[in-house]
Amino acid sequence: MLLKENQVLSIISISLLAVQRLSDLTPSFFLGVLQAVIGGCLANLYVVGLNQLSDIEIDKVNKPYLPLASGELSVKAGIRITSLYAILVCKFPSFISFLSFSTTITCIFMATFCY
Repeated sequence: MLLKENQVLSIISISLLAVQRLSDLTPSFFLGVLQAVIGGCLANLYVVGLNQLSDIEIDKVNKPYLPLASGELSVKAGIRITSLYAILVCKFPSFISFLSFSTTITCIFMATFCY
């Protein structure tokens, strides 16, 4: 299951928009950016897993190199891995803040219902 580097760059870029002075670049700022990057990556991995699970037949034609389409990974293992990402996505932001948790949960529900 693939992760694109542009997600990490977009989170960092958006976070840097809030910086007005050099003194804003504190350890707590970098910790917040790291937490956002980890949460975003976990959410992205969940969505990619859902996509691959729902498009196995299409991917066998268009992207036969993907783990599920090629048979390298079983559907059962794909479901387990994607479920693990869902659990991690739900657990991780709850340690940060309620706003982060509610935003992440909303995104996960939207992605789940779209697939």
